[in-house]
Amino acid sequence: MSGVLNLHIWNDLCGNSVDILRETPLFPRYPHERLLIESFQTVRNVDAYAQRIFGFIEPKVSGLYTFAISSDDTSELWLSLDQNPRNLRLIASVFSPTQSAWTGESDFSKYANQQSRNIRLEANRRYFVEALHKQGNGDGRIQVNWRKPGSIKLEAITGEYLSGYLDEKKRNESFRDFNNIKGQDHEELQWSPSHVKQRIFKGLDLKSQFNYTSVPFINRSEVKGVLKSCSYKPSYIIERNLSRYEGVNLVHDSLIYPVDNTFLHQARVPWSAGNKIVNNVTVGKIVGKFMNSLRKFHRKYYLQRILNVEQNPDPKLGSRFLLELELGVSGSGESFRLSEYVYLPLEKEELCFPEGVEWNSNATVYFILPVKNQGMWVHHFVSQLAAVSNQSGDYNFHVIVVDFSSDDIDFDEVFSVWPLQNRYTLIKLTGPFHKTLGLQRAVSAVPNDDDIVFLFDLHIDVPFGLLDSVRKVNGYGILSVFKNDWDRFEGMNVRDFTTKWGGEDWDLIDRVFSVQLEIERLKQPGLFHYYHSHKGMWNT
Repeated sequence: MSGVLNLHIWNDLCGNSVDILRETPLFPRYPHERLLIESFQTVRNVDAYAQRIFGFIEPKVSGLYTFAISSDDTSELWLSLDQNPRNLRLIASVFSPTQSAWTGESDFSKYANQQSRNIRLEANRRYFVEALHKQGNGDGRIQVNWRKPGSIKLEAITGEYLSGYLDEKKRNESFRDFNNIKGQDHEELQWSPSHVKQRIFKGLDLKSQFNYTSVPFINRSEVKGVLKSCSYKPSYIIERNLSRYEGVNLVHDSLIYPVDNTFLHQARVPWSAGNKIVNNVTVGKIVGKFMNSLRKFHRKYYLQRILNVEQNPDPKLGSRFLLELELGVSGSGESFRLSEYVYLPLEKEELCFPEGVEWNSNATVYFILPVKNQGMWVHHFVSQLAAVSNQSGDYNFHVIVVDFSSDDIDFDEVFSVWPLQNRYTLIKLTGPFHKTLGLQRAVSAVPNDDDIVFLFDLHIDVPFGLLDSVRKVNGYGILSVFKNDWDRFEGMNVRDFTTKWGGEDWDLIDRVFSVQLEIERLKQPGLFHYYHSHKGMWNT
């Protein structure tokens, strides 16, 4: 496609940094708009968006070229010395390390890095080029000019030197057609140097952190009788009527061991604090007591490592613990995962098994997703869940989508990937988007009382270890609960929360507490909520 460059736009992205674009899961495959431009510049009279301009540049004369970039707000210019996007390198930018950067129109000298060094290009050869641009508040603009060999001035790069990378004329310019960047083209775009995610979460290795999920479980019959059973009813169980939204302030936070990478060091906001940590003395005491009891029955087991400890403290009656330990077997190379709840009553020395508190490691988790015109995010969810389940080998899940007449996605095609093609149900409803009704209809399709209902959100990742955690911890908003407990508190408040957004999650907490259930909440490593617009949601 000669005479043009591809322009892809992502709307409703907060912030000013180009890294914001790189870090959105919709980049680079799922732009909101796909356009073509006839010169290397564009103006857009909106705020809070990001864009990517890419294609090939083909000089007519061999020699040394200088490139320059100007933009409002920040931008980067990348160039490959051949046609391959994998060979891109950063040659110029509008950037400041201390503040948000921007320039006036045609201002190519405000920042030191706006102009490239001299770069030798050969006549009639194509070079892959790309510009990334992020606009915060106000109107946005980006210009890329060059200085040709023998010239002293910067000039616009017009269509006679340009050609597109993708033939947008054969594609749907809305965001319906997601999967048509195939094979090598897609891989080169996905993994080119200009697209690599940077900054805050670069070092989070969840697969290593949750590697114990692949360790086989110890036979529960081996653990039965190791501790006595004891009655369990925490003092914080609510047995009174609550005022509306009171329950959200009564949720009981748990503590975790070891440190689990939930503290967001660079966020600098109150909710960036991670899970509270169980102190080492307490962990050593509880694990020691349990191992002493276990070895009285089975001397072949010894402690290899402490995998995970969760403490739910009750200041009046005592603490409940989830102990997850890797046990070795003397005289063999075998290892097993022990994962049991134990209870230490206040002012007592002996542990016991709390009655009615256990978890099913094989329970089927039902992801519940009410959807209306969120096709891009459904694609993100499917790719994430498929990757995590294949990496972990955990296939005990099912997805129920309740669709309110979406016109931006073919669900059967999207869910055709392994292992989701046989693990998804689509329920179609008409009329305006009604979240609470959608959730109720989906949960009614869950077949077994002991299956886990998991109210999920499309605008988050599916981190490694999530399925294992969901079977143990409830949370809220992103809430998991047994189907029979859902029926006990009668699910969502369909009457009061219809087609408007806000309050339905907090109301659900009140309903959970109304049947004397505990809500146990932990921050899940890697479970980040992405900023997104409500356009297309809640009938907006």
